[in-house]
Amino acid sequence: MNDIEQLNSLFYCLYCTSVPLHSQSWPGLPSGVEFNPSDSDLLWHVAAEVGNAIAERHPFINEFIKFVDDVREFICTHPQHIPGVRQDGRASYFFHRSFEPYINENDVNNCWKKIGSHRSIILDGTLTGCKEVFALYADMPSDKRSQETDWRLHQYHLQ
Repeated sequence: MNDIEQLNSLFYCLYCTSVPLHSQSWPGLPSGVEFNPSDSDLLWHVAAEVGNAIAERHPFINEFIKFVDDVREFICTHPQHIPGVRQDGRASYFFHRSFEPYINENDVNNCWKKIGSHRSIILDGTLTGCKEVFALYADMPSDKRSQETDWRLHQYHLQ
């Protein structure tokens, strides 16, 4: 049995646990369907990822939100060079351990700086977490100071 067949054998109907949903390889999403979560949706996925009792982890979430093991490498690498980051201007999503984006002593050419204030996120009528937004500042060849780029990092925290 190959890996796809083994994977397919794990997917069963939610109502009848004995009948496989399909026997072909996972077809992916239909054309036009996108992962476009709200802030509340993303916080729900974060809660599920850390095992918080308010949310249950979706079995396919790793297809949409990648997990970054090495936070130092993530923070010190320009976003366009991070594996999995979309280059078409659409958002990319990652789970990672907490870090301070504006601390970046390993790469003096790039650093993340917080812009604005944090925003509270309500989930199921309860204050559950917050969102902070950071801008990437990068050294420009024509200037000795770092300049703000169009790259943004939206970081979500549970309370």
